[in-house]
Amino acid sequence: MSDFMSLLKKPLDDIKKPQALPAGLYPGQVKKYEFVEAPPGKEYKKIVRYHFGLTGWADGIDEGDKMEDLGSGLVEINLAKRQLRRDFYDNSLHRLKEFLESFESIQTSGHSMEECLAMVVGLPVQIEVKQYMNQRTNEIGNEVGGVTGG
Repeated sequence: MSDFMSLLKKPLDDIKKPQALPAGLYPGQVKKYEFVEAPPGKEYKKIVRYHFGLTGWADGIDEGDKMEDLGSGLVEINLAKRQLRRDFYDNSLHRLKEFLESFESIQTSGHSMEECLAMVVGLPVQIEVKQYMNQRTNEIGNEVGGVTGG
C-alpha cells in the first residue's frame, strides 16, 4: 500500500472521483455507531449514526458496472473503501426501533434502546444502496435507503 505522502505527489489532473455504486441490495456489516449533533435549524437535535462496510456485491450487478477508472485505467471498485452510513433522528425513533428489531440474532425485548445500540455492531446487514443526482453538481452519488439485519 502506498504511503499518504506519495499519494499527495500525484498530479491533480490524475485524481478522479470514485464512481457511484450501482443501485442494489448489498450485503454488509455494521462497523460502529456514534452520536451526532444535528445541524442548526433542523427539527431534530440528536442523531444516532451507524456506519456500514460492504462485504459483497448486490445480486445482478453486471461485471462492467463493477469497474471504474480512477485515472490509471479500469480497476474493480474496491468495496472495502466505500463508506456508507444511516442516520436515525431523535424525532423518529420508531425507525431506529425497526432497524434494531430487524436483527433476528439479538434479543431486543426487555432491553432499552440504549442497550440495543451496541448489540448490532459486527453483525451482517442488507444495505439498500440508491443513486441520486446532486442538484448542484449534476453528478450521480449514492445514498443508503433501508438497512435491515441479515
